Amino acid sequence: SPEFLPFQPLPLLVNSQYGVALLNDKKQLQPQLFAPMPGGFNSLMTQGQSFDFSFQPIVESKRLTNTYQSIAEKKFGFTDYRHNAIASLNTVLDNIIDYSRTHYAWFVDSLKGFAYSTDVPGAVKNVSSLNPIELALVRNDSDFFEKRGYPLMEFMISREKFLFSLDSTQKIQSPSRKLKGPIAPLSELSALHNIFGRANSFFEPMAVKEFGTSRVRNLDDKQAGGNWINAMFMYRMTNDVQYLGIATRLADAYLAQRVDKRQTAFGESMNSSHFFWPTFTNHWVEFLELYELTKDTSYLRAAQDGARHFTLFQWMSPGIPDSMVTVNKGGKAPVYWYLKSKGHKPMYYPEETVPAWRLSEIGLTPESSGTSTGHRGIFMVNFAPWISTRA
Repeated sequence: SPEFLPFQPLPLLVNSQYGVALLNDKKQLQPQLFAPMPGGFNSLMTQGQSFDFSFQPIVESKRLTNTYQSIAEKKFGFTDYRHNAIASLNTVLDNIIDYSRTHYAWFVDSLKGFAYSTDVPGAVKNVSSLNPIELALVRNDSDFFEKRGYPLMEFMISREKFLFSLDSTQKIQSPSRKLKGPIAPLSELSALHNIFGRANSFFEPMAVKEFGTSRVRNLDDKQAGGNWINAMFMYRMTNDVQYLGIATRLADAYLAQRVDKRQTAFGESMNSSHFFWPTFTNHWVEFLELYELTKDTSYLRAAQDGARHFTLFQWMSPGIPDSMVTVNKGGKAPVYWYLKSKGHKPMYYPEETVPAWRLSEIGLTPESSGTSTGHRGIFMVNFAPWISTRA
């Protein structure tokens, strides 16, 4: 019941009022709900003490995603509740750019990247140059292009991996110190080629080479170049219909294997690991883009199916109370436990009382399956453009 998942304090493992298990001791599927968790919150009781807990079994003759949507809307009040309360989106982007120019952003000029020292001391990590380049173009901001966009593009073209460190003894998350690029995925090489008016002859040969090989870009995950998604990006770059033919042929095979047939185990061939949320669904974003190129409705249906399953990873609880919440109590921002363990000090910011909805995670996703509990304060909305477009 919703009352056992309150808005405050922030629901965590240490204050969880119940537990859920999916497998029994024989590793067979047998969903279980129990309260309290032995050794957990509210589990210490005296003899004769009473304990109350309730739950609501829900059975509907609908698909899983439709039932989940029904629970989210009817039990937890999931709705389109957000609005621009304190600033326009343009102002937010301006503020982000202003922040990125300060030392607080931890940009290391000599390494052409943003410091990743919270996880890997001495390292920098970039995953794309497109955001700063596109922001610079939209704002007609040559300084931002020269100091952020261009250096990141140089990084993406030259480095071997997203994570770069000059320290040869640093082994955490397997960084590289080699200039064996491009590390930019084919999607980025294609985008850069088109953004700059197809005037740079080196992007296409780079992409052709990457399409014909495999590369480890992040952690130890090996990615094959010659798949249907990259073939689609090659078509966008070259307008060569042979690449579009490869994309549709391989996409149709993927449809039959991954979409038309429900998965019975983890380990899809196009994903070397299951950690971030997109690896738990079909490649619905790319299906949507392939539909826009071909107008083949089978790709649109696959995109819609994948998008609906992706919503299962969005927070739909706890419900948002109609009340105010005080933040930055005592003029200090809360110290994130992970950063505190690294020696970081509190940041000072004025205490403020705001409507509860501004602090709600509803509609956002955690960072990943592996960090959804330990890094409870990471909320993401990177999927929004494709969800709102058509799927």
